[in-house]
Amino acid sequence: MKMALMKQQQELIGVYGGIPEVRTPYWNLFEKGNAPYLSKTEIIRIDEILTKMQKANIVPRGVKAPPIKVNGHNTLMIEPDIIAASLGIKASDDTEAGAGETIVIKGQQISSKKYNDIEKVETIKVSIENTKEEMAASAFLTGKCKDANGDDVDLGLEEVKDVKKGKDNWTSVLRELIEKYKKTTGKYPDKIFVGSKIASEISKEIEASPNAFLTQKVKLENGVIKYEIGNFPMAIETFPETDIDVEIGTRVHMYKENYLAAAFAGLEYVGTSGKPEMIKADVIVDKTEPDRETAQGKIFGKSAPFPIIVLPKYFARYNFTDIK
Repeated sequence: MKMALMKQQQELIGVYGGIPEVRTPYWNLFEKGNAPYLSKTEIIRIDEILTKMQKANIVPRGVKAPPIKVNGHNTLMIEPDIIAASLGIKASDDTEAGAGETIVIKGQQISSKKYNDIEKVETIKVSIENTKEEMAASAFLTGKCKDANGDDVDLGLEEVKDVKKGKDNWTSVLRELIEKYKKTTGKYPDKIFVGSKIASEISKEIEASPNAFLTQKVKLENGVIKYEIGNFPMAIETFPETDIDVEIGTRVHMYKENYLAAAFAGLEYVGTSGKPEMIKADVIVDKTEPDRETAQGKIFGKSAPFPIIVLPKYFARYNFTDIK
């Protein structure tokens, strides 16, 4: 029998996808440049991601994938941890909601039982997406993440360089860093992120300047402040907020968007064949039948994501030590 998702699984995964997006600004940075990489096994291979990028003409042919370090050892393979969340289903759930009642939401009629499922899937989605965001923030800010065994995965970023601003204005300092990036990598960065202390100084500097070229537009998008400064080659953005314990107020990061990737290891599931099988998927959502002893079933979701910095040499990090 050909393997396939059961109708119930398809419906629940559809519900998951239809629920409004949880705000995940760091994970979005990894998803933005490329379509997600989906593995058929529990292992994600960095060289396969690079090959996919080469076929799409994102990376020149002949470029080799630099190894990452897992627990101090060089490798091209990562086994991500499985993020799982579940909620129990009790007979009283239907009773409390009014079994058989119809609910109208956003102009659509659905049964109270289906609405209960939607609420549970929404809670599961928030849990999974928040964990993905935490992983992405750690990778983006520290260059490290944890794998399925709890080992440190070092994505190969160079150490943060300590530098000083001196007396030059910020637009001059950042323009110099951009040119240094171009000289080192042969390309200009797509993005510049700055810490809150630097952003504050940039604003004050512009406000105090009589130079008409330093007019600015300030936008707030997805929790990130964007400064568009006249006569400056690109927008300057603040780091998104995160609970990761790392001081970024005096940091500057520059990178190429296309060299970040969102990857997912394969997931085990039981579909129409009735046997455990692997599937390429970013998430699986399913419902179990009630247990005879407890009379409870559950709705569960699982995902095996990992944020990848495919070519670390295009990711530059600076810390300004003379900013207080």
